[in-house]
Amino acid sequence: MKKNNLYTDLSFIGFIFLCFVMIGYGYLFHDNAYEQALFLNITLLIALITYFSSLTLGLIINLVLIFLCGSYALYQTTVIGNFQYYELSFWMIVSPIMTVVVHIMARRLKSLQSDISKMENNKTKLGLLDEKTKLRTLIGFQQDYNVFIETSKRYNIPLSLMTITLRHKAALEGILNRQQLDQILNDISQTLIKSTRKNDILYLIDKKNFVWALLLFVDGDRTPIIIERVKKNYDELTKSGQFPVMLDLQMGYLQYDKNNELSAGEFISEANKQMQYDVNQKNNVSGRK
Repeated sequence: MKKNNLYTDLSFIGFIFLCFVMIGYGYLFHDNAYEQALFLNITLLIALITYFSSLTLGLIINLVLIFLCGSYALYQTTVIGNFQYYELSFWMIVSPIMTVVVHIMARRLKSLQSDISKMENNKTKLGLLDEKTKLRTLIGFQQDYNVFIETSKRYNIPLSLMTITLRHKAALEGILNRQQLDQILNDISQTLIKSTRKNDILYLIDKKNFVWALLLFVDGDRTPIIIERVKKNYDELTKSGQFPVMLDLQMGYLQYDKNNELSAGEFISEANKQMQYDVNQKNNVSGRK
């Protein structure tokens, strides 16, 4: 990919250089300004056609242009008897060169776009990131889980897991279309991101059922503070009128107990069991240590 980037840069520099050369040449022979402007526009037009089509078509158009220019030069020499060949020869040479340079640039740009697309597809296939929300998924959570656990044990830092879900998701699917549901998913995800700190990591662990997980380096006593922060930001979102229906979020949290080893899946399952806090109601927040 680095080699492709180099070729792309060189072809772009070549294109800019040729543009300066053509403009400079037209300035030197400003006595024939209209003629120079005409050939400059024709050259750029052929380059544009080549960019969106193929090198073969661009070179064919250039051959036609060279034939017409040669015929024009022959006519001027025969009839008038005084014709400056070098002015016309410049455009007959530079136009095919510009066509080739633009074709190389187009190929490299398309190849670069293809490489980027492959990288994005590979990232999506690996399942580490959700394509729309850009949040790490369940696979990412499972990979990060052991790192968080070891960090918590080594430095004796309390670790908690908060799970958030959208209530009545199945019923909403019968009311809202796919685009509205995607928009709701994105809006809630952005609200949750806004409610977290820099060292907290938010995951979209179940996109189908709209379930998020938040790993926090806090103890269970401080988790309600974060829940209140989520509630405040979520209230602002609902008051903005973006949602076509009333939506309820439920939260649950669980503090990691080093004496009770749990796998990533078990940790999520236990946190889900504590999911009894509704952000739209003033219930007492409860969790398990």
